[in-house]
Amino acid sequence: MRARLLSAKRALETPIDAASLGAFRIGLGLLLATLVARFFLRGWVTAFYVEPTFFFTYPGFGWVRPLGPAAMHGVFALLFLAGLLLATGRAFRVAALTAFVLFTYTELIDRTTYLNHYYFLSVVLFLACLLPLDAALVLGKPADRTVPRYVLTVLRVQVGLVYVFAGLAKLRPDWLLRGEPLHLWLQMYDDLPVIGAWLAERNVAIAMSWMGAVFDLSAPFLLLHPRTRPLAFVAVLAFHAITGLLFPIGMFPLIMALGATLFFSPDWPRRVLRVLRVLRGARGLRAGGVRELGAPVRLPRAVTVLLVVHLVVQLVVPLRRFAYPGDTCFTEDGFRFAWQVMLLEKRGLVTYTVTTPDGVSRFVDPKRALRPHQYRQLSTQPDLVLAYAHHLANEARARGEGRVAVHADAWVTWNGRRSQPFVRPDVDLASIPDTLASATRYVPEPQQPQRW
Repeated sequence: MRARLLSAKRALETPIDAASLGAFRIGLGLLLATLVARFFLRGWVTAFYVEPTFFFTYPGFGWVRPLGPAAMHGVFALLFLAGLLLATGRAFRVAALTAFVLFTYTELIDRTTYLNHYYFLSVVLFLACLLPLDAALVLGKPADRTVPRYVLTVLRVQVGLVYVFAGLAKLRPDWLLRGEPLHLWLQMYDDLPVIGAWLAERNVAIAMSWMGAVFDLSAPFLLLHPRTRPLAFVAVLAFHAITGLLFPIGMFPLIMALGATLFFSPDWPRRVLRVLRVLRGARGLRAGGVRELGAPVRLPRAVTVLLVVHLVVQLVVPLRRFAYPGDTCFTEDGFRFAWQVMLLEKRGLVTYTVTTPDGVSRFVDPKRALRPHQYRQLSTQPDLVLAYAHHLANEARARGEGRVAVHADAWVTWNGRRSQPFVRPDVDLASIPDTLASATRYVPEPQQPQRW
């Protein structure tokens, strides 16, 4: 056993070309800059961080608040600049740290803006603060060095965990036996010529669901093997292109396609450049030489330890959902930060009744106070219903009404089920602490799906 561990350690410390890390860094920076540009062009900075009067902060992060309108636009302007600097490789450490801190800050402001690929970007930007992604392909600066193999391995494991946990999450009856929520989504395309009626068939949705689960569970392993890598990468591009066209999942397909390039040979960008030089030379242009790789980059032991701790956390956090009772697709306990991708189609309605100590009740419609994107998330997620109940109780206390009781009338339809309550109407939500504890304290048992 000791000999095997030593052999594995030597293999992980073997120097490799850093070119693929450089290409990944360039793509990461350009994708971050593109994402930020979308925020400006679509008015999301104002809609998400300026116009709301209430924010669903994460438990323990209530101190994270948005800045003023000009400052929030400045934050995103700095993020755009950091993305461009990441792409060039200049001032890399400053750019990586700036991007990680500012992007994570914006994500911690409000739970209703959570997306899996935003979380993935925060995770990768954190790794960029630790890893020498600027060891190759730096604009205007000679940087062609080697890095220990475990630098690339960490990123490969991170991307692989996303696929594997997304695949494991799909091993549910709804996904495998009912083809939901794909069946609901594909029915929206039933008016397409030729394939519309075909897409509306439940058996087609079930078959596509199985293919999606198999793809997620196998993609990182097929990408690792040289013989299956070309076909696997084509499958990755095709899969993410199809899902990107059919479903509104933003930049997730582009981000995962970029992550797949980490499984290529470490020197693949240099091979591409060499081919391009040959092609240019064939047209009478100067071909140029190949620069020798310089001294290897060595990481401090503290950074190595931190990388190991990071991977352990990334392995454990998605598994926390198994510690919660009940159907986590209904309660959404442990749903965030666990790579639960494309598992739910939910629509809901939520209203509140606030009752003062002297028995006077009033009706509250949260839709009037929240932004549309906030209400959409509130109307399907029990923890947000609880958080807003606490907000209403705090408002009442500030008005001098004392300790009020807050009850919710919350109904949801999910994955084709009939509408049902998803918060117990008899529970005073103001008396339930807003923590990471199980939502089953105030969530009823989910109904079984109707037969089909």
